[in-house]
Amino acid sequence: MDNLLVLTDFTPKSDHAIQFALSLLQNQSCTVHLLSIQKVWEYTTDDLIAAKPQAALDDSILGDNKSKLSAAVERLEKRYKNSSFHFEPHVDYDVFTASINQAVHTFDIDLIVVGSDGPSDVLEYFLGSHALRVIRRTQSPVLVVPYTSINKDSGNLLITLDLQQHVAQLNLLFIYDLFAAKVKSIQLVKLIEDTAKEGLEQSQLTRLRTLFEDCPVSFKTLEGSDWFASSQVVVQLESYLAHIIIAHEQSFVKRIFSGSNLSRMLQESRIPLLVLQHAD
Repeated sequence: MDNLLVLTDFTPKSDHAIQFALSLLQNQSCTVHLLSIQKVWEYTTDDLIAAKPQAALDDSILGDNKSKLSAAVERLEKRYKNSSFHFEPHVDYDVFTASINQAVHTFDIDLIVVGSDGPSDVLEYFLGSHALRVIRRTQSPVLVVPYTSINKDSGNLLITLDLQQHVAQLNLLFIYDLFAAKVKSIQLVKLIEDTAKEGLEQSQLTRLRTLFEDCPVSFKTLEGSDWFASSQVVVQLESYLAHIIIAHEQSFVKRIFSGSNLSRMLQESRIPLLVLQHAD
């Protein structure tokens, strides 16, 4: 994992998300890009008029965010002084989707990290109705970390697949890179329409089990068509380190990440949620 993009609004939620993400990468060298975005509609003409004449426009608009970000970086550098992490602060004044896409492209981002805490959270603050577009338009995985995360010490990793999704679509190397230091077991759950086809996915598990050779991997199927409801049932059965899902246009994004489903998932999840783009 070379480059991490962490979205921050300088709240405890953001700090919690950073700590969780970096706990996964504790044995790796990584550049952590902290991005603070000043929304364009939050500044008025009066704010600019009140600024000192010699102040540059970007300082007038972004000065407060820059100060907060510098302080945040200083705290992180002290906290992780014995690690191989390098922290880079970035402040932008733009539409959120434009800022994040630019950062992903400029810094070759491997993973986007954001904190979450129900309906009035940093994710909603940043993304709002743009959540679907961000997930669909970026090629980077997104890790959503609830501020109320529990079972942080659990090493169980949950992967759920929708009807048209398969193990072959998972970016297994990325999953291994992110979770290898923490994972103790993996549970893979696939939704199916016909229990007679239960054995078909077994042939695709070899690579996963080979990659995590010291980690038990279990596989089960659930019959039905409601991926969200089925996933929530599974999540309640055990404690998990994180929950991994795949986003792709045909069977997942259009059907799952639409309307209230995204809000329900984020509100009801009490464990970190990793959203992957499907691997070609």
